[in-house]
Amino acid sequence: SLYCFHVIRVNSYEADITRFEASKDGGVGIFACEQYDVLSSDGETWLGDGPLGPIRTHHFTGAAITRSVDGTAGNTALFMNAWATVKWIGRWKLTDWTIKVDPDAVLIPDRMRQHLKWHTGTPCYIVNCNKPFMLQPMMFGSVESISRQGLEKYFANTGACNWGYEFGEDKWLMKCLSALGVQAPQDFGAVGDNVCTGANCADGKAAYHPFKNVGAWAGCWAQASR
Repeated sequence: SLYCFHVIRVNSYEADITRFEASKDGGVGIFACEQYDVLSSDGETWLGDGPLGPIRTHHFTGAAITRSVDGTAGNTALFMNAWATVKWIGRWKLTDWTIKVDPDAVLIPDRMRQHLKWHTGTPCYIVNCNKPFMLQPMMFGSVESISRQGLEKYFANTGACNWGYEFGEDKWLMKCLSALGVQAPQDFGAVGDNVCTGANCADGKAAYHPFKNVGAWAGCWAQASR
């Protein structure tokens, strides 16, 4: 079972995509997960109705986004706050897996469940990108899958992970979880990411990224769902 969430900016294409996901076919993308939430540092906003009723963003405290040592968005502080809100909401406890899904990522939850079932019940996060010339395979931030047992370790030790502000949030979270003894099984067939090794929406993966407007997102979803 999956708990999936977006972190969005309300006055942006991210909210448009989120509204589309909620309204399409009774809920697709994160809204086809057993539990879901939408978080925003812009305050509480109504995004429409989803399969479980009205969708309102959960407000969390924002943080300045800097430039990371890798030249990506230095958004670790922002996501520390977002994960604290995930803990506070508490839905993560109700499912086997929590997945942070970027709004511009197309998620097919049925397929993701098949990928994750092999690791359910163990404290782990999924390493999903093996890009040539990278120092090591990584959990890319577009789709971050962490088991309930893995999150239990993090939420019990958040103080031990109060570092890594020079990184992007995915690198910080990966290093933090590994330092806490959370396992890191690899699955390079789950996510097709153009920031990693490419996104072909017709090849049967469980998620694709990035699609930065409703038309592109809907097009990929339609292709993936055939």
